[in-house]
Parts: sequence; structure tokens; C-alpha cells
Amino acid sequence: MTVKRKPLFKFLSPVHWGEWLLIGGMRFCCVLPWKWQLALSRPWGFILKHTMKRRRLIAEKNIALCFPDHDARQRKALLDNHFRSLGTSIFEAGLAWWADDQRLARMVRRDGLENLQKARSRGKGVILFSAHFTTVELAPRLISLDCVLSGPYRRLSLPLLDEIMYRGRSRFAGQQVDKMNIRQVIKGLRNGENVYFLPDQSHTGANSIASAFFGIPAATNTTLSRLLAATGASCLPCLVLRERDDAGECRYRVRYFEPLTEFPKQPQEAADLLNSIFETWVRQAPEQYFWIHRRFKNHPGLYD
Repeated sequence: MTVKRKPLFKFLSPVHWGEWLLIGGMRFCCVLPWKWQLALSRPWGFILKHTMKRRRLIAEKNIALCFPDHDARQRKALLDNHFRSLGTSIFEAGLAWWADDQRLARMVRRDGLENLQKARSRGKGVILFSAHFTTVELAPRLISLDCVLSGPYRRLSLPLLDEIMYRGRSRFAGQQVDKMNIRQVIKGLRNGENVYFLPDQSHTGANSIASAFFGIPAATNTTLSRLLAATGASCLPCLVLRERDDAGECRYRVRYFEPLTEFPKQPQEAADLLNSIFETWVRQAPEQYFWIHRRFKNHPGLYD
């Protein structure tokens, strides 16, 4: 069952005025040149770092665990750059929801389009899997320039912002289904849909297994191997990162890697393979990974 939505007039009460102000600011900034948006995003990194105290402590702990060879100065630099990256992600969300295809096409370059075509040529569904980087909202929007994407959907705690995000994603996405509705995801894959899936964050429950991430056992989602076994879909790693071009301009690179034709059937092997891939990606742009997430929350007391 797809997620039921509310009309926007349901959000006119004063309790939502703060959300309207935030959304209005994002919508206004979206029409500005990208250079201006980047300049406006810089102070937001500072603001987020000093207001999200709990998340800052989580990021500090994660960085210390994953980069034990870094000294205090290097860890602080990585933390500062991470929050700057988070500040940029606010403005990227506006681009994802409201920018037109022509504007975005000028901001992105693609590597490995032939790999996407190879995965789709099998005539079955394709799982494009990636990881939680700070480009998380813009990434599927850029991939949608090459194919229609469906995917699991997780509600936000702010209901109006949740509605605006859902509507923004619906402009370019296929169906969006509740992240717990795996049956609907399986049905879509069997019907040949392209599903965007991010299995890297800490996961508990029956579909979880301990696997090393940066040498530390982390609760890892095993749903991907189940989806592949149930649908026969192609498995395509993809990565979207922010980078600078030769002129120093901020651009985006979408990379489609070789399809994983021999994805492990054993949960432990599958989890180990995924975490190995994710770790390789993180090392390419460590400041862009989502360090504010409790990646090792299977270790009691770690984030206390």
C-alpha cells in the first residue's frame, strides 16, 4: 500500500508556520545561481555543528573509530568539513525537489552509463544500491535523468516538510512505498522497475548481521540479498558525490559500476561485500559520508 497524502491546506495552522518559513526559504534559494547557494550554505555548516550537539558527538565518535590513524587536528578538520557538507545538502534538497532537468544536466557528469544499460538490458528489475552520503536527496534526482526510479520511502517527523519532500520526489520518481512494505518493492522489481536502495545504515532485527565496517563489527542490513533472490533483479552499485571541476566549480559525478552478477547468497558474505564497497567509497570523500548516523549502535553505550 502506498503512503496516503494530505492536501496542503491541512497545514495552514500556526503550528506549521515554522515549516512554511523553512520551505519558503529553500524554494527562494533554489532559483538563485548555484554559486550563490553554495556561499549561503557555508554558514549553515557552522550553525548545524553548534546546534546539533547530539549529532556532533555521534559524528566525532564515528570519525575517531573509523580513522584511528588521524590525530586530533585531522579529526577536527574532517568533522568541520562534514558539517559544511551537511549545510550544502540543505540547498541540494531544493534542487532535487524543484530544479528542472536541463539545469541539473549542466551540473553533472556520468561515468559507466553502459553499465546501467547492461543491467537494464536483461529485461528484469534493477536494484541500484548506494550509501548514505550528504548528497542523499539529490542523488536519486540526478540518477533519474538516466532512468525512472522507485524506492522505499521513510516519513519525516515534520509533517509539512514530509509532504513537500514527497511531492518533490514524485516529480521524477516512480512509485514511493513505505520502507517496511518489502512486498511492494518485490512486486515492483518483478515488474521490471528500477529501485534505489541504501542498505548501509545500522539495522536491527531478523534481517541484520554483524559485519566489519572500518574494522568494527556493525549491524548490517541483509535485505538486498533477499530481494535479489526473490526477484532475479540485476544488482548495480552506483555512487553520487560532490566534486570540483578544473575551474573550481562544484559539480556532481554519477558513477555506475559493473553489475554484480555473482552477488553472494550467504548473508555473511553479502554483508561483508557491501561493507567493503561502502568503505572504499567513504575513503574517496570521507567528509561527505553521513557520520551523524549511529552506524555502530549495536555496541551498547558507545554513543552515551
